[in-house]
Amino acid sequence: MLGNLIWRNCFHHYVNRFSENEDIFWSCAADRIAGFRLAPYQVARHFSFEGNPERLFLECGSKLPFGCHKWMERQPDFWKPLIEAERYRWLAAADNAADKC
Repeated sequence: MLGNLIWRNCFHHYVNRFSENEDIFWSCAADRIAGFRLAPYQVARHFSFEGNPERLFLECGSKLPFGCHKWMERQPDFWKPLIEAERYRWLAAADNAADKC
C-alpha cells in the first residue's frame, strides 16, 4: 500500500512537470500504471502515421489513419496528393499547414 501511495505521488509530480511530447510520457509511464495497455502495432497504425507513411498506408488496406504526425516533414510527396484530393491547398513548408480552398 505504501508503495502505491509513493508511486501515485511521484506520478502526479511527474505529470505536472513533464515537458516532452505526451507520447514520450505514455511510452515511459505505461508499464507503471496498473491496467494501462499500449496498443499493439497492428492496431496503433490505424490511429496515426508518422514514419514510413507509404508502407503503413498499404498495410492498412490503402486507408488513411485517424491522424498523422509531422506530415510536412516526413515524405511530403506522399501526403501532398492526398491532402489536395480533399480540396485543400498545399502551402509552403514554412507555413506548416494546408488551407481549405
